[in-house]
Amino acid sequence: MAYADISVRNAANKALANKGWREVKNEANADALLSYDVLVHRTTEQRSDPYTRSHSAGRIIILTGDGGFSIYYPTQLAGYDNYEVPVKEGVITISILDANTDKPVWQAWTTKN
Repeated sequence: MAYADISVRNAANKALANKGWREVKNEANADALLSYDVLVHRTTEQRSDPYTRSHSAGRIIILTGDGGFSIYYPTQLAGYDNYEVPVKEGVITISILDANTDKPVWQAWTTKN
């Protein structure tokens, strides 16, 4: 049994135990069956970071009381660096089936990047 299987099984057992359910070893004694699927989708995502020019034509001069001054060159947006980053999205679907009829009693899913 893989680590992910153990994690899902332990989390499901804990959540169901909090609701009064318990795991049985023999499927013939089960009232409900729990089934789950895990899917990991790998894709890329567009990212865009702005960059600036710090020495533009404009400038700000600040005079101080002692006769000194400071010159600041305001930054200007110069453009964007566009790039792709790899991302993984995981989806887990959990179903609880009636053990006698195999009909779904409850189903849920969630995703995470």
